[in-house]
Amino acid sequence: MNIAKNILRFVVLLILQVLLFNHLNGWGLCHPYIYIMALICMPLLPRWADMLIAFALGFVMDMFCSSLGIHTAACVLIAYLRPLLLAKMVQDPERVMQDVSVDTVGLSQFVRLTVALCLLHHGVVFLMDACTLSHFWILLLRWIISCAVTLFVILGYSTFRKA
Repeated sequence: MNIAKNILRFVVLLILQVLLFNHLNGWGLCHPYIYIMALICMPLLPRWADMLIAFALGFVMDMFCSSLGIHTAACVLIAYLRPLLLAKMVQDPERVMQDVSVDTVGLSQFVRLTVALCLLHHGVVFLMDACTLSHFWILLLRWIISCAVTLFVILGYSTFRKA
């Protein structure tokens, strides 16, 4: 059942990202990437499996966004660093073997993990997309606004899904 739930989450988030969130473009500054919630909430798997799933997720996003590997690189990076962050933030690793959520790690740890991975993902995507720091302030503004909107959606869903 847990595998089916994770596959369904993966597919639903990809569909929402491609059909809805890719078309939100608040004056060129807001690009929410909610699909990373599939990576954040995955259960702990062997590192190679995490990275393979992240590669597939990023590759599908790159196909729909025509972004030539930017999303793949960002997803593989956060999949590589996620177990390290979980080990630092969660005292009992047995709690996250099934799922990483507000229920299993607690609200404060989930928020810290989501913020860290979201900032990392968006930073990589926007830096690789820009390929320059000549417009640093616009890049920083895009990063902050996009992270804020992404975090609002992910944390809002994660916090209120049981209500």
